[in-house]
Amino acid sequence: MTKERKFEAGFNIKSTNKELSRRKFIRLSSLAMGGGVMAGALGSIPSRAPASEGITRGGRLILGTPQTIQTLDPHAFGIFNNRNAWPSLYNSLVWYDADMNPQPDLAKSWEVSPDGRTYTFELHKGVLFHNGREMTADDVKFSIKRILDPKTPAGNYAASIKVIEEVKVVDKHTVKLQLSKSSAVLIPGLARVMIVAKENVEEIASKAIGTGPYKLKEYIVDDRVVLDRFDDYWEGVPYMDGVTIQTRADVASLFNDLTTGAVDIYWQLEPKFVGQLVRYDTLEASFAKASGVVTYLMVDQMAEPFQDIRARQALLHACDKETMNQLAFYGTGVIPKGNNIFPRGHEFENPNLAEIPYDLDKAKKLFEAAGVSELRYVALSIVPWTIVCGEVLERSLNEIGVKLTIENPELSGWLAAFDPRVAPNTIVPNAQLPDSDPELVLSMTDNEVNPWGFDNDEVERLRVEGAAELNLEKRKEIYWRIQEIWHNEAVVPMICHDRWFHGKNRRVQNMFHINSGDIDYRWAWLKA
Repeated sequence: MTKERKFEAGFNIKSTNKELSRRKFIRLSSLAMGGGVMAGALGSIPSRAPASEGITRGGRLILGTPQTIQTLDPHAFGIFNNRNAWPSLYNSLVWYDADMNPQPDLAKSWEVSPDGRTYTFELHKGVLFHNGREMTADDVKFSIKRILDPKTPAGNYAASIKVIEEVKVVDKHTVKLQLSKSSAVLIPGLARVMIVAKENVEEIASKAIGTGPYKLKEYIVDDRVVLDRFDDYWEGVPYMDGVTIQTRADVASLFNDLTTGAVDIYWQLEPKFVGQLVRYDTLEASFAKASGVVTYLMVDQMAEPFQDIRARQALLHACDKETMNQLAFYGTGVIPKGNNIFPRGHEFENPNLAEIPYDLDKAKKLFEAAGVSELRYVALSIVPWTIVCGEVLERSLNEIGVKLTIENPELSGWLAAFDPRVAPNTIVPNAQLPDSDPELVLSMTDNEVNPWGFDNDEVERLRVEGAAELNLEKRKEIYWRIQEIWHNEAVVPMICHDRWFHGKNRRVQNMFHINSGDIDYRWAWLKA
């Protein structure tokens, strides 16, 4: 029986530049990636609402991005650039700081029953939506139900809270969640559940209202999102007059805008520009303390030749990851040990996986045994690293007599390569930006959504156990075993964990971003 796959492209589309040149228990899931940290990149971690002394109020933050904002609906799983509008418009029950510690947001506090199956959240009072209506427990219930509705394209946002069996409104400011079983991933999952207004959902994609510090003034697709300060924001901030998210498809022009002060932030700064920031006293590179952003090469295990493990093993040995990292990511990526989804230094990383060497002799023998002489590689024309990695792989395969045909289509052609009907002999580069909890790191492996045909009952069983296990050491054992299986099955080659840089003008204060690449500017202010 052919497995039905419900894949949603998780790729975060990069630039149009085609140049190819050289606390709890949840806290325990925080990252501490090795590989060095750029001095002065992050500065101090912002507080929830910094002391007002010394803060300059006013001004408008200009966030430049090479990608468009597809939708303002926070429950629609699309390209990750869409998240740039969320800190302005919405709040969730909880949020995560730069150390990946859960913090209260709309929830003033919460309690967990002894069996871990009932969560009771006390909400802040007097929180207003941008239309002036008070946010209540009914809105929390509606938002959670909407994400869990199969008709909502919520993707992994829904998967992480699917243990919720019932949402009960206790009173206007108290909501109780009844779970089917205990869950170590519920709080991280709720951090992605933005609370929306029922009366707005029909227009939320383009005329959104929320409870956030800024309200929507203007949204022009493929151009800009303009947000103004919400004077009735429940926490007494923001400090700035507004935020504008500006699309600049040409990355060279966008970088020039950063250097001249026309934009304050260059979101997802191309690696080739990172080293150039030292020339400017006003600029710095900002990146998360650790990054879970993973880049990899997809292959279909339900189609020839990659249903043969020898072909997958051969591809792993043929990947010159060091060269790919140097040429495609300018040496800024962190290569995992073995073939691991988890980045180096992750709390749940299995350190016992064997390294997989770049070994063309082994690759040649394995490809010959699997009968492979020709392969297809589908890059994405507007994402430079996908093209560079393909060219590096092409040189390696040429040395061992395997022909690699490289295609560089636009987005529609790249997405079409995921179709199982055209997947035989095909390699497709992709990237994912998961949150740091181990279950969320592994969300891309789910039997129902992964596009490479990986269907392992033991991994699914272990993931269910791991998501419910609250004991740290037992949970580690579970996720270590999953990593062993993934490594031994040679599922897809993991290239590196991307640092996911942002360029930032130093006048932007009290801004940070977390391991998934998201930036949080709710409490930011602009230094005069």
